[in-house]
Amino acid sequence: MSTRYLFPCPNCGSKIGLLPVQAGQEIECEKCHNSCEAPKLGSLKQLAAVSDTLPRPLVPESGLKRTLFATGFALVIFMGISGAAIYFYAAGMIRDVQLEKQAEIWNQEFDQKSASELLSDWTAMKVDAGLGEWEEQPIALYRTHGLNLQKFAYGLLGLAGIGGLMTLVSFFVKGR
Repeated sequence: MSTRYLFPCPNCGSKIGLLPVQAGQEIECEKCHNSCEAPKLGSLKQLAAVSDTLPRPLVPESGLKRTLFATGFALVIFMGISGAAIYFYAAGMIRDVQLEKQAEIWNQEFDQKSASELLSDWTAMKVDAGLGEWEEQPIALYRTHGLNLQKFAYGLLGLAGIGGLMTLVSFFVKGR
């Protein structure tokens, strides 16, 4: 809050608001654009004073700003937490599946079985239309589900990133 002093323009008589730091400097009238020298500080302080306590004009409220912020923030929170949780759950599914180790176990079991046991295992296996398409083993299916869940989690985290951008953009939208 600073005090301005009203100095009459020598050319047109309109009042020019001067700050104390402008004392003795060259000034220009906003109305007639005439240049003149402002009075020295001692003379300036004898003029009528006006304080700058005028309220700032209110900026209209922006619905777009609030909508961007609220939507973006909600996306960051909900999609970010969901995406992270699903990602870590899926990573656990993938890590738990050690296909090479399981293949060794199956090979050892295969080597220990008799021909009749192998024949009964063969007939128990599901073959799609007799073309040799084997049903995916549950352990491999578990890993596949984990990989698919990770892709889904990437999508959720991407939505959270978009929400972060929306929140950031809301700070640059005019309004309050």
